[in-house]
Amino acid sequence: MPRQTIETRVLALDERVTELERLPDRIDHLTSQASQFQAETRAEFSAMRRDMGHRFDAVEKTMHELHGIAMTKIDELGGQMRALHEDVIDRIAKIGEGARRPPTRRTR
Repeated sequence: MPRQTIETRVLALDERVTELERLPDRIDHLTSQASQFQAETRAEFSAMRRDMGHRFDAVEKTMHELHGIAMTKIDELGGQMRALHEDVIDRIAKIGEGARRPPTRRTR
């Protein structure tokens, strides 16, 4: 490998120093971008958390409403079942009364 001249080495070092001098500005810029990203992310997560909270509240309210409707329907169904039960008991009793009667003769 050929040996570099002092002039070439100095120019190469000068370029490196120039690049290194730019690093603080680049780091500051990246730090600023990271801070901005963090602030935006925090704001978005807060908004999403609020939105999810509102949605959860709405779902919870709907579930309570549906539970109330279901309980009303169950109560109505229970009433209908009791009425049908009483009707069946009454019919069974009437059938039993008819079976106790002596058979009647048919005339021809």
